[in-house]
Amino acid sequence: MALTEAFSSANNQLMIIANNLAIIHQNILFARELFAFFELPEEEQSAEQRRMPERITRGIEVRDLSFCYPNRAEPSIRDINLHIAPGQKIAIVGDNGAGKSTLAKCMLGLYTPTTGSVCIDGADIRNLERSDLRRKITAVFQDYVRYQMTVRENIGFGSLERMHDDAWLEVAAAKSGADEFIDRMPQRFDALLGPMFEGGRELSHGQWQKIAIGRAYFRDAEIVVLDEPTASMDPLTEAMVFENFLRMAEGKTAIIISHRLGICKAVDRIYVMKNGRIIEQGTHEELLGQNGEYRHMYETQSKWYDRHGLLE
Repeated sequence: MALTEAFSSANNQLMIIANNLAIIHQNILFARELFAFFELPEEEQSAEQRRMPERITRGIEVRDLSFCYPNRAEPSIRDINLHIAPGQKIAIVGDNGAGKSTLAKCMLGLYTPTTGSVCIDGADIRNLERSDLRRKITAVFQDYVRYQMTVRENIGFGSLERMHDDAWLEVAAAKSGADEFIDRMPQRFDALLGPMFEGGRELSHGQWQKIAIGRAYFRDAEIVVLDEPTASMDPLTEAMVFENFLRMAEGKTAIIISHRLGICKAVDRIYVMKNGRIIEQGTHEELLGQNGEYRHMYETQSKWYDRHGLLE
């Protein structure tokens, strides 16, 4: 009996030790990421920070821009040069992994370029006051945040000082199409979203996307970026969102990143990216006439609609 009890006790202790060692190993993996984050260099800020101009008069200029992600040997984008005039609407198109979103984040100052520069009215964005710069821009990216909070807060985070202005909330929700399901909620803008807290209402992926677009509309910014904003929407809702966006962006500088090329007919200039470089640029009609990458992408998408509207 004594030997049996001793073996059983030793076996239990060994299992506890093995389990604790596994937990320690798992925690070490997380700790490595934490310490790697602590070791990242702080954002460099110029000693002489400049204010963002009230109105952009010369536009956005990208000069010899390249960016390489940490622990990557090859840059994601390289030798990018482009100019966006004030109030101009451009589309950046290309395959997955072409560098479209990376370029947009560098242009907004979210990523620091490895080489080259991004200038607004001749001033490098690294020399502009960060808080001032970010008040002048608004963006919806593919990896938008789903705040487990109320509708008011989810949209109102776009401009905190107007969060309790229901008139602004109504306009932003209507432009993004979110009013369609917000109006069906008893508490409307005070309804809790997400499953984290009791009473929260979970939304579909497309509905969350409309909330994120409404947040972008809520901030009356001069530079607007939409990165695949309608990827989870049906075609009719997508058309409505783009129509509202073009009206909202009147007089603003707008950058649209999309795999669907229909919106390209309504923009002023199109940039086609491949393997981290801009390989073509021009208007919709000019690029179709070049018989290049854009024309191939456009014809590939449009052929499904041109064959009598039905698949044979």
